Amino acid sequence: MKSGGRAVAILLCLVLTTGCAPVYRLIKGSDPVRTIPEELVRLERNDYISAIDLARMNGHLSVLAARDDARLAGSTGEEEAADYVRNALSGSGLSMRLLEFPGAWKKSASIGLIDPEGLARESYLASGSPMANAEGTYQLRRINKGTPGEIEAGNLEGAVALIKANYFDLNQSIPLYEAQGAKAVLVYSEKSLLPPRIVLNRPASIPVLGISQIQGKEWDRRLREKETVEIRLTNSAYVIRGISRNLEINATPDATPTSPLLLVSARLDSQDNPGAAEAASAAVLLKTAELIQTLETDWEIRMVLLGSSYDGQGPKAYLDQLKSEDLDREILLIHLDGIGSTNINIEASSQVWDLANLVRDSLISGGYQVSSQEKQPEHPLKDSGLPSILISSEPQSPDPLSAPGSERMEDMANLLMNLVEHLGTNSSP
Repeated sequence: MKSGGRAVAILLCLVLTTGCAPVYRLIKGSDPVRTIPEELVRLERNDYISAIDLARMNGHLSVLAARDDARLAGSTGEEEAADYVRNALSGSGLSMRLLEFPGAWKKSASIGLIDPEGLARESYLASGSPMANAEGTYQLRRINKGTPGEIEAGNLEGAVALIKANYFDLNQSIPLYEAQGAKAVLVYSEKSLLPPRIVLNRPASIPVLGISQIQGKEWDRRLREKETVEIRLTNSAYVIRGISRNLEINATPDATPTSPLLLVSARLDSQDNPGAAEAASAAVLLKTAELIQTLETDWEIRMVLLGSSYDGQGPKAYLDQLKSEDLDREILLIHLDGIGSTNINIEASSQVWDLANLVRDSLISGGYQVSSQEKQPEHPLKDSGLPSILISSEPQSPDPLSAPGSERMEDMANLLMNLVEHLGTNSSP
């Protein structure tokens, strides 16, 4: 981050028995925390989360993680997650900013769907559907709702059928597609952006693929306009390219441009299905952003949900966005990387090591097992070089479907609220 050659400093004032120490003492290495009794410097453990707040976080988690596919970079799942966040916070008074950028992920051990322009498209193979013998280029046929009459009149010999989901039972109609000589069936939903995850009760001899609503509607339109649409199916590994997104939520929209800036980040995307640990972190940030409006603070506080966080494209796009702003001011970054078990790891850069110790002590008081290390943290935004704290959790279970207990989210939300109050109360102009 450019700031005219001077290092970006972190504005942290910690409570002293006689008041608040000037920020330059901390920046220049005269750390006031090391000069007073340890018991006088601590992070409060006030309870900010009500039963309604906790229910709201559980609701966020159930939506973000209750899906049949991972929120991969640039996928419809990631897009739907970002849309949910924006809708969930609409009317909250919070300022939100969406940044879109190219995203991609690699798929293998499945059937790839290549569109007429040669781009791989998002698809999911139905269970009970074969992966072999699908290689080839085929014309697409619009079968609309997939009724027996539409199938028989669909001229499907050597072609691929395009249908809407939930109108006719595929378990009953698959034999009809097979009898008509169809090479595959593509299914999209009118109710959800996500590709439907289809379960067949009987083995099929042809592939059945769920595709995104956007893609299905686009091909349906082109076929209704009498265009010829050719798609290619492949058994080779392939890269799907789409649009990924970061979402920034400003919890203090009335802050001045010179206020010290606190960035709290988490992942919007996930690598595994359904990404409950990442979704829980995002749920905590959403609820905390709403509650921060009730606090008085001198800080500007932004919650950042990062798409394409595992391949680095989302963090890079966000840092480029930050560099385009006039950020010649103090910045602190906290990254919450998953919520799972009571085993917590904290990494913190040297500028904020004492603050990290307050976080550690607060978690230990709450019954957590905490390890901490003074180092430049390995989080998605590490290339910023900002003073930062990483709070990560070991998985609660080897089962990727296992969601963290409600008390974990409640504890992390309370931790962030107490940290924000600490910074605001103890900051010095």
